[in-house]
Amino acid sequence: MNTTHNFLSRRKRNPVEHQECPPDQPAAREWNPTATIMATESDDRVHAALETLSPRLRAAIVLTAIQGFSLKDAADAERCLVATMYWRVHQARKELRQISG
Repeated sequence: MNTTHNFLSRRKRNPVEHQECPPDQPAAREWNPTATIMATESDDRVHAALETLSPRLRAAIVLTAIQGFSLKDAADAERCLVATMYWRVHQARKELRQISG
């Protein structure tokens, strides 16, 4: 009896809300093996193309195009002039276009 009494007493202090409809949940992402394979292959090609660049050009394109740094912030990170960073990004894009055909 005491256990039941304690349970009912606690329930009054912490009432449970009843909802007619379950809360909206984000749509579950379906696993698509073809899309997964294509994304992996694409990632591999990007990494292989980046590996062909010199370290300075690779850093320039990764900082600006992938990580979203501004030219000024990328130049600060690489300790070079903004004009130099601009040239590096331009050169990296040029070399990557040549690789991709």
